[in-house]
Amino acid sequence: MIGWCVTELSDVPQEFNGLLDLLRRAKQPACDEVRLAARPICPVLVRSHWSAAVGEALLGDLVVVNGGPAVEGAEVRARVGDHAWSAHMDLPAYATSKPSTVSLPIDRAGDVKLNLEVWHGNGHLGDNYYPLRAVGRRQSTVPFWLAGPATALLERLLVAAGSVPIEASTATVGRDLLVVPERSLTTELGLVVSRWLEEGGNALLLSQRDAGDLPLPIELRLVDLATAWGSTPFIFTTSQPGLTCLAASSVLATELLSIAPEFVFTQVGNGPFAVETAVGVLKPPPDGIVGTVVGRAPVLAGWLTVCQLPLTEQAAAGDPLCGALVCDLLNWAGVGSNQGSSEKNEH
Repeated sequence: MIGWCVTELSDVPQEFNGLLDLLRRAKQPACDEVRLAARPICPVLVRSHWSAAVGEALLGDLVVVNGGPAVEGAEVRARVGDHAWSAHMDLPAYATSKPSTVSLPIDRAGDVKLNLEVWHGNGHLGDNYYPLRAVGRRQSTVPFWLAGPATALLERLLVAAGSVPIEASTATVGRDLLVVPERSLTTELGLVVSRWLEEGGNALLLSQRDAGDLPLPIELRLVDLATAWGSTPFIFTTSQPGLTCLAASSVLATELLSIAPEFVFTQVGNGPFAVETAVGVLKPPPDGIVGTVVGRAPVLAGWLTVCQLPLTEQAAAGDPLCGALVCDLLNWAGVGSNQGSSEKNEH
């Protein structure tokens, strides 16, 4: 049995997940979404992620959920921008149709909208839509060296971004970027990163999973978003231009479904947000959390960039947003020591 229900019709002071706010006024976007889901016929696109690469085809399996009598010869239409796709299919009664593969070209970067409609003759039976993030091809020229054990997946991801791997013995402060692989930070590795930062180097710390204080020369505290019951965490971007592949000053939803952070920083130096925060989190009460998902801060004589988005596995699964994020992270984290010093003086 597959179904859903609304468990909170209106907001309450400690939880803000309602269709109505505290004054019982309708939250129109939320009501519109429930109205779509409650229609007897709803087209659904099945994908593992919600980003697309410019110049490639958007692929997915389209099924139609039919909560009513059978419909023979229904027409299903999909559209992205000026590109359209359609197919005819039979909709069995009170069941889900057989899947049909949708293929639509993506020809521009940014936020795009996939619209789905179901028709029978001149009758409109149902519709749905999905916001997508389309990313163009980008390259990084920042040389990097991996401190600590790295998977082959991560190495391929970094090289695919255009960066050149170098050996630790030849790494140069002010030119090269130290990268700490996902789930690899130890006390011993923390000393290596500390020495690099002390010399004025730039470092990129990829997602870690050990809750608590991290062994680095800045207060870094990780918490598990799943440990506290309560409202949904809201992941948002700021006006910080470090990650150009994500829309600025936006609440992220479908974009990060496949790479949502499980752990976030509730302390980066003097507060929950890094000096330069590109992606943050707000989990309302009860047990509220605010913190940094992606950010950058001055540490000793260098700069440390942190990213709690788990990118490696989903990049291997074909999510183009992961590769674009890696390029942006390398370019942002690899800012030269001269620029970093001037920014630190301003702060």
